[in-house]
Amino acid sequence: MTGVLSRQRELDALRVLLYEHRDRCHTQLRLLNQPPRDGAGTEQPALAALTRHRLRDLEHALHAIDRGTYGVCAGCTADIRIDDLLRQPAATRCPGCADAGHRPAV
Repeated sequence: MTGVLSRQRELDALRVLLYEHRDRCHTQLRLLNQPPRDGAGTEQPALAALTRHRLRDLEHALHAIDRGTYGVCAGCTADIRIDDLLRQPAATRCPGCADAGHRPAV
């Protein structure tokens, strides 16, 4: 039972980090959507697209936490390690399943 409670505490802490990261992405998108100044900002569309992709990943992860399915490998049903989730919040497969040629981790 202690392991389950510890895992839940880790996921709760991760949820807070994901919300903070989501808020930063929203702020970044607002800034990137402002008109560029003095010819700068040629990379803004690409950065905005990357930020929107990251934001979708974060939203997916937050919804999975709410459903109670977050952090469980879709390949082997083992818990995905918290540090792996920190690196890749929208991961649906553990590194072992992703490396074994199953569908790549998202």
